[in-house]
Amino acid sequence: MANLLSVNGVLRNMYYVPEVEVERSAGYEPLAIGKPLVIRYLSYFLKHKDERGHDEIMISTFTKTAEEKAGAAEAINYFNPETKFENHMFRLDDFGGRHYGHELCYYTKSYLGESIRLTSRVMELDSVDQDFIRAIRCGVSAIAGLPTFASFLPFAAMINVGMDAFSKIINFLNKDDRIVSGHNIDLHFRRNHARRLQSGRIVCVPDKTEDQFVDRYRLTPENRLVSTDGHETHYTESTYFVIQVNSERNALYENFDYFQRSAELLEMTNRGGNPQEFVDALMSSLKAYNDISSIREIENLALEESKDAKERISALYKLMSPDIQRLYQDRVSQLVVAKE
Repeated sequence: MANLLSVNGVLRNMYYVPEVEVERSAGYEPLAIGKPLVIRYLSYFLKHKDERGHDEIMISTFTKTAEEKAGAAEAINYFNPETKFENHMFRLDDFGGRHYGHELCYYTKSYLGESIRLTSRVMELDSVDQDFIRAIRCGVSAIAGLPTFASFLPFAAMINVGMDAFSKIINFLNKDDRIVSGHNIDLHFRRNHARRLQSGRIVCVPDKTEDQFVDRYRLTPENRLVSTDGHETHYTESTYFVIQVNSERNALYENFDYFQRSAELLEMTNRGGNPQEFVDALMSSLKAYNDISSIREIENLALEESKDAKERISALYKLMSPDIQRLYQDRVSQLVVAKE
């Protein structure tokens, strides 16, 4: 699997360690503890082995930030039952408004230095019936404004279409009929000899190696891989996609982490009902749990004398809900001042 960092279009090995000043693409902000972090898709180029008029395509992402063995919940980023391939190729640059799509892979308003592990996959829904398509459409429209998680789909289908669709979706999610079975990339902050999490664009090419692209291709501002031999030939040999990493605030993304944890909990239950109501209830409890966890960790950091304790206290404070921030503001200010 090839994963390469683009710096103003030049492709680099992601293990690269800068000596003094990090060189990054124009317009990108450096990542830091306590600052917001966003990871999103910019484009997808799909190369299909078979020539067909159209396919039902679903692109999804697993994002894991916790240091645990359990897998992450699957977020659906794109669903199009009318994907048109021309000459075995389909390019997704704009999600548009007709079909379901959301570019977000991960967001936090206050980064804590955690490693981020991503798995991207592309599935084809091979000639499924219209009730099944309608069930998925009901599921992906249940939560607006953020990527829908696959674990919500069966319950939305059961409500809107029926128990038969519930079973079909469960079986579908376990299928191996995929264009990209699973492209992995692990990103680490300030960890030596590991792929570095840093702002910029990342080019991901399944089933290829980095040395096939370094010095041979560059990434254009339009997120196209083109040759560096003077001919500017577009790379069309296989599927590839482009991810963007940046320190960027977006208040509309701030519920993403709660949705993800709700989805992971939902996978452990057999509960039906209205998925929106269930998610709302879970989000409220998870927000409260997050506040308690942040307070506990801040108080533990108050006993430490490490140089990173101050910035981590500030970062944890930013993760709290606004009401708890107001109540805890004086305490955090005292701790930060005490460590200066």
